[in-house]
Amino acid sequence: MSRPTWLALAVAGLALAPPALRAQDAGTVETLARVMAAEDARRFEDRLLLRALSDPDNSVRAIAAVSAGRIGDPRAIALLAPALSDPDSLVQVAAAFALGLLRDTTAGPALVRRAQDGTHVSTPLALEMITAAARIGGRDGAGLVRGVLERTLWGDRSDADPLAWRAALESWRLGAAAPVDALMPMLQDPKEDARYGAAY
Repeated sequence: MSRPTWLALAVAGLALAPPALRAQDAGTVETLARVMAAEDARRFEDRLLLRALSDPDNSVRAIAAVSAGRIGDPRAIALLAPALSDPDSLVQVAAAFALGLLRDTTAGPALVRRAQDGTHVSTPLALEMITAAARIGGRDGAGLVRGVLERTLWGDRSDADPLAWRAALESWRLGAAAPVDALMPMLQDPKEDARYGAAY
């Protein structure tokens, strides 16, 4: 299942949760409605997004993060960077996805800081951060992808192989900055996923 698909299903799963789990007060419903209206209009409203990203409901925070990315205004980076450390893992993944949507190199340092801050990075978050870094590009984005490929970043984790395979698969987005020298040895890797990602 591709990343956009599983992220969409995860957010949809929150929306389709049993009534007892998604009972929301009128204020929350109004906040969601306003966030979605701002997204539809591609209108950046910092106070609205900040309030939604601070909402007690994790589904509201996740939706607000994705909406901030879809609006496409780089001012959202300052709001999304803290969400990479949200208490809820789904919100963290949504924030990384949103930063990737912005495709702005000034978002790169936020991803690098989160990757190196010493706190737990779940596998879904790490995968999404790799894709976001490749989409963003620039020195920081390319550096994060290279670090995963060369195992200087997250190389001691049990999921280091799948992370490297994702980094290889997403490297094409970096264009001339793609770490070709780190990809070449993977063409000889005994694991098919590694060879496929490097060849792609």
